[in-house]
Amino acid sequence: MSKLNRPPSLSALVVVPAFVLCLASCGGGFGDPEASEGGVQQRELATVRVAKVGTRDMARMLETTSKLESEREIALVPRVGGVVLSIHAEEGDVVAQGAELATIDSTQQTLAVQDSEVAWSESKNSLERLRLAVREAEARGQRTQTALEQAGRDHERNQKLFEGEQVASALSQSALEASKLASDNARSDRQDAELLLERSKLELEAGETAVERARITLEKARLALAWTHVTAPFGGVVARRSVRVGDAVGASTTVFVLTDIETLRCVFSRPQEELELFARVGQGQAEERLVIEATADAYPGRTFSGWIERVSPTIDAQSGQFRVTGRLECVQEGGRVRLLPGMLVRLAIVTERHEDALVVPKRAIEREGERRYVLLV
Repeated sequence: MSKLNRPPSLSALVVVPAFVLCLASCGGGFGDPEASEGGVQQRELATVRVAKVGTRDMARMLETTSKLESEREIALVPRVGGVVLSIHAEEGDVVAQGAELATIDSTQQTLAVQDSEVAWSESKNSLERLRLAVREAEARGQRTQTALEQAGRDHERNQKLFEGEQVASALSQSALEASKLASDNARSDRQDAELLLERSKLELEAGETAVERARITLEKARLALAWTHVTAPFGGVVARRSVRVGDAVGASTTVFVLTDIETLRCVFSRPQEELELFARVGQGQAEERLVIEATADAYPGRTFSGWIERVSPTIDAQSGQFRVTGRLECVQEGGRVRLLPGMLVRLAIVTERHEDALVVPKRAIEREGERRYVLLV
């Protein structure tokens, strides 16, 4: 037998099972020469290539492809309609959160703010008048209460004088009736004053509500004015600009596409037979995460690292597959991002690792039904 001198490649190696089958040599067996008689030609010896059993770290990997996408990507549309007056960002510009990207004509919104400010000022002035009316009603109530008390005392005194025999002639019946009428009028004035005070307080509450409504209207007008400035909701890169200065835009017009190129993910589907291989995803142990190695045609010879972030808990009824989301680390060189959204990548997912495993070339494995074995020399 000839011996294989060159070491086997990793792609051609497999882990050796715990049992092997020995190949014995016996007389007249496979590969033994037979003596020729009567001119019969002697059979040549069979050549068998052999290789040493080695040990190395082995990994089980799944391979697939996916397109990269940003975790945060949004199409910006204006919240108010109008004519674009200026543009402050172009495609490829890196913008911070809150940065202004475009400005829309705000004449109508400015006038609405001014009108709301006037209405708010008027409502506050009306509220002050209502508060003054309440104070006047309270003062009137105090006066009527004093007059009522005085009229009651006068009538009570006149009645006592009229009932006394010694002074009965000093007070006429008409004077007693007049004091009674004055007391009744004072009581009626007091009731009117109480009703006026209650009405004034209700009008004051309505005035306070009107002021609050005017304030809310003013805030809405100011918000509409702020919406004439199209701003970035998060820090990222302008992926597309869709408008020009002078364009009329509305609530259905996409003006910019903003993306975050530093949070890239890859989404792909796997058959449900492999669900057990992704069982430990989401257990919270960083050292147990399934590792991703990604390559892209745009960068031959480069490998980018990542990990499986989450696995969908449901199986698609039609395809029989589940959804897997992976996260790739953003790699920058000289300020330039190497991976970009929309890029096609090839993924290799390490699902199992075996340290110091016995390995042989893959071609050395013999198959017989469900059995697999190797021949040992």
